[in-house]
Amino acid sequence: MGRKSPPPPQIIMPPPPPPPSVVTDVTPQESYSDAADYLRRLDDREKAIEARRWSAGETPGAVRSSHAAVNLRAAENAVKYGDTAPGPSPQFGSQASQGGLGGTQAIINQLAPKAGQGSASRQARIRPSVQGLPDTLGTRATGPEARLAAAQEAYALALAQKKGEKFSYPEFEEPSWADRDWYPVVDKWRERSDFEELGDNTPKIVPLTS
Repeated sequence: MGRKSPPPPQIIMPPPPPPPSVVTDVTPQESYSDAADYLRRLDDREKAIEARRWSAGETPGAVRSSHAAVNLRAAENAVKYGDTAPGPSPQFGSQASQGGLGGTQAIINQLAPKAGQGSASRQARIRPSVQGLPDTLGTRATGPEARLAAAQEAYALALAQKKGEKFSYPEFEEPSWADRDWYPVVDKWRERSDFEELGDNTPKIVPLTS
């Protein structure tokens, strides 16, 4: 068997690279519409929740009149009982006295010696000294009678506002991007671009002849 001669050498020339291109990722208009519909559903749900609260009596006027009634009751008690409100006063205690802890106070005294006085910094925090108070404190201008008159006026105003209130909820405002469409903008960009047609991308083979 004879030896076969090798094939003649060849030069393979790859095709030229394609021209540079810009890829634009466009969000479709349906995505903006779906997002706007989702916001509208959230707004409808909040409106339904607010309507249920209104039907249950949790109206702004009801809350306002309830707070005014509490303040009025406190003002009436201040006029009736003076500085001492009915019922035992709360005993919060301090570093020198543990308050109404009963047997717990005896155990604490056994474990640690009882302090003669509280910390100066702590006393300054819980009982700060206020300078420059007006001289009318506790007089006819700021006393229990004036507090009662102001509470009565506030309660009457709250009842009047409660009687005339009606349920209202702001209308849903459509977002400005709800109907946004990027395709016309992309078409304008395409019209201003320089197009190059791609040729044959088959590699070119050039045989070498002697």
